[in-house]
Amino acid sequence: MNIQNELALSFYKEIAILNQDHKVYIVQHVETHQIFVKKVLEVYNLEIYMYLKENPIQGIPKIYEVFPNDSELIIIEEYISGTNLEYFVHDEEILSEEQAVTYIVKLCDIVLHLHEINPPIIHRDIKPNNVILTPSNQIFLIDLNAAKFSSNKDEDTTLLGTHGYAAPEQYGFGSSNIQTDIYAIGKLLNALLIGHFSLESTPGKYKRVIEKCTELSPSRRYKDIESLRKALQGNFYSTKSQGSKDWLRFLPPGFRNLNPFRMILSTLVYSFAFSLFLTCEFTGMSESAQTITRIGISLIFLSIVLCSFNYLGVRNSIPFCKSQNRLLRLLGIVLFDIIVAFSILMITILLSSIA
Repeated sequence: MNIQNELALSFYKEIAILNQDHKVYIVQHVETHQIFVKKVLEVYNLEIYMYLKENPIQGIPKIYEVFPNDSELIIIEEYISGTNLEYFVHDEEILSEEQAVTYIVKLCDIVLHLHEINPPIIHRDIKPNNVILTPSNQIFLIDLNAAKFSSNKDEDTTLLGTHGYAAPEQYGFGSSNIQTDIYAIGKLLNALLIGHFSLESTPGKYKRVIEKCTELSPSRRYKDIESLRKALQGNFYSTKSQGSKDWLRFLPPGFRNLNPFRMILSTLVYSFAFSLFLTCEFTGMSESAQTITRIGISLIFLSIVLCSFNYLGVRNSIPFCKSQNRLLRLLGIVLFDIIVAFSILMITILLSSIA
């Protein structure tokens, strides 16, 4: 790195770590105090980052600085505050069909801009982790270190992508193209509708759309993003006219996916827990105090279950519970569960003492 670049980079002070393994940091400009993201990339395409720096695309974090450094590339980009879509795939926070399709259509708009470039830019790593949902309901597509300019001449020789979302051609069976991103979008839509990653397509209105997106042969997928978007919007309006599955959000954890095995297991767990808590005996208590205590213990159990599985988004306003760091998120959830359970316990003790 030359002296001029070193001087420019020195103005960005690291203030937090977003991902130590992938060398992603939050930095602050020492003069303007503006917040940015610094990434140190070992896998990258310099031409793509230079292009995006000169030609910003709405829905992709703006690139402010690009610093080549030996075998690495240091970039300074716009900081996007929000939650990645993995939150809805691994925390059993079920999206309605309307929400899931709305987010995917917005994602299609972003990817369309990449594909309209000549030659098209193929992202090659569209997955829940790389799609950010902001508090204002905007969608951003991040992490273009695996991206490349489309070329029918060069086959992919190195797997760059994520297992489950990467198309077959990314494993050396062809060259990445527009249909490669369409495959990943289909997999992402499927995961959002089901609430977890699955090799099987979700039943319902979007089953055929997902299956067409994820055909093994690129030629059998949608020919472009615009075709996929039209298919999604056509099904979306048809679904709205017939009613949606928003009511699933109100079912207790274990029932929201309508998975038979989960529903049977959850029924057994709920039945055993409530029968145990509502029939337990406490010595030295009046009958009314025992009843209050039984109800209180049952409510503590239920609150822990509902908070742990983010029932109706109850944790969405708690900062730690939305952290992209899994350890911080787990600690936030546990702390939230303890606070809610402790509050119910105190109320139960107070009411029992009065009874």
